[in-house]
Amino acid sequence: MIKNNYGMWHEQVGFTQAADRVQIELFLNTAPTSEENFRHVYTSEYTNSRSQSEGYKGSTSHRVIPGFMIQDGDFIHHNGTGSACIHNASQSNDEDFALNKTHAPRDN
Repeated sequence: MIKNNYGMWHEQVGFTQAADRVQIELFLNTAPTSEENFRHVYTSEYTNSRSQSEGYKGSTSHRVIPGFMIQDGDFIHHNGTGSACIHNASQSNDEDFALNKTHAPRDN
């Protein structure tokens, strides 16, 4: 298992005229199953039931709350209701929502 966190860059389009860049940090030691799922979908390693590669590339943000969160990546329905997972539901429940508050950058 990889023990270090690493970051990814995601180009956001749709809410401004120019693309914005969002840095995403993955916490391998805290939420390894969620991290693995995110990485597979992000890099389009995820394949759907028809064995077609799918992922976040080209997906748009469907909700932005400035200074708080961005919701995007629904490449199935494009409205926040679609989801994709490389694991069954019982395996993918290791998200730690405390991280989003303690590691968020501040606008100071």
